[in-house]
Amino acid sequence: MAFTRPKASQINFDVTNISDPLIRLNSAETGNADKDAGFVIERGDDTNVAIIYDESADQFALVNTTETGSTSGNVTIASYAGLQAGNINNTGTLTVSGAVNFNDTTGSTSTTTGALIVDGGVAIAENLFVGGTIDMDRLSLTSSQTTVPPLRLTANSLNDGVGALRIDGSQADIYLNPSTATHTTVTFAVNEDQRLAFGMDNSSDFYITRRTGGAWYDDTFVIDRDTGELRYGYDLTVAGDTTVTGNLTVNGTTTTISTTNSRISDSLIELNNGATSNTNDLGFIFERGSTGNNAAIIWDESADVFVLGTTTATGDSTGDLTVTAGALSIGSLTLGGTLVTASAAELNYVDGVTSNIQTQIDGKLALTGGTMSGAIAMGSNRVTNVGDPSEAQDVVTKAYFEANASSGGGASGGFTSSTFTTTPGADGDFDLAKQQDQTGSVETPFEAAGSDAFGVSLGEVYSMMEPLGSTITLDLGVFT
Repeated sequence: MAFTRPKASQINFDVTNISDPLIRLNSAETGNADKDAGFVIERGDDTNVAIIYDESADQFALVNTTETGSTSGNVTIASYAGLQAGNINNTGTLTVSGAVNFNDTTGSTSTTTGALIVDGGVAIAENLFVGGTIDMDRLSLTSSQTTVPPLRLTANSLNDGVGALRIDGSQADIYLNPSTATHTTVTFAVNEDQRLAFGMDNSSDFYITRRTGGAWYDDTFVIDRDTGELRYGYDLTVAGDTTVTGNLTVNGTTTTISTTNSRISDSLIELNNGATSNTNDLGFIFERGSTGNNAAIIWDESADVFVLGTTTATGDSTGDLTVTAGALSIGSLTLGGTLVTASAAELNYVDGVTSNIQTQIDGKLALTGGTMSGAIAMGSNRVTNVGDPSEAQDVVTKAYFEANASSGGGASGGFTSSTFTTTPGADGDFDLAKQQDQTGSVETPFEAAGSDAFGVSLGEVYSMMEPLGSTITLDLGVFT
């Protein structure tokens, strides 16, 4: 049936039942709609509420209002009223200016369970607080923030090992993939200044760095993406064993090894590698502390020789070192490819030699053979162990002489016939025995069967009186 517009005072029932499936409000409206339409519920002393279509906002609204239903135009909205519903299905945009409170406490275990089920995406412009657990298939954050973090976790009471952020599963990966950032970094901060960060720079090199004193130190620890080379910009301390399977190159000024013993399996050690020329002495220096000057095995570049000794130089010294030659104890010695077999005692025989030994040997009389070119001055020494004479020029011993001289003259003596040649002295006579002039009391006349001053028997008496300046040869005959 047709429904006519009654006056406001015409309907006054406790309960009104309307069988019409549709109720049309504001049916006489023409032109542009400029009046809010809907239902106002009178609540007595409490603020009235209304369900209206707000023409100025082009939307339905549940409002608190002071209107009584007599206003023709915009309904005064004191505030928006709450709505409680079992299900709300919305195909468009649902705008709520206040809080949406879901009293259903059903937990969510899937995408189709829980107090709020959203088939599409959820856009949140402000903070989101979740008092329980968030289970999701995917979380994607896009932020334009520059001073606050897009994702922040705050945990103050967790037990050790729990972790504010934990990723479980067989592929618990964290993948950082910036499109234009110069650095991709995970930062650990004690405070705003003391920080440690690791990440990847714009060359895709992995690095670990630190921040202190208001500055970042970008060269702390870097792994080159292309070569895998590790670069570390500061001191490195390793508490356990370290094994390097490749080559180890140290570029610096000093390499310090502080161990009890060092074992090197290399068969060769090269010092001064890479030098194109050299003016520095090379070798090893052994620190001796307060015991004395350091010991050294040095190649003396200025002298082109090895030197073993002591020095005040240290491992920091360079150039021409001063080394005092020291003692050397060895088991054997090879010189020029020949093994020296002489003992230490034998080598000491040459101690004090100041000139060429061979020259000195050549100037000495051989033990056998050889000819004397000068006199032998024996002084108070004697010639001993002389053999019996066999030749005319052989020397005789005292014993041999005495034994043969006592037997008298004659052919049976120990001497063969001999001659004596002399030149008389200026005074005439010459004493054969004493080699003195026959002018004094020491004169020994030569008489038949007599003897001279040495007790040598003469077989005959020989006249020594010859003119001055003449030479006489005397046949001494055979005597013993």
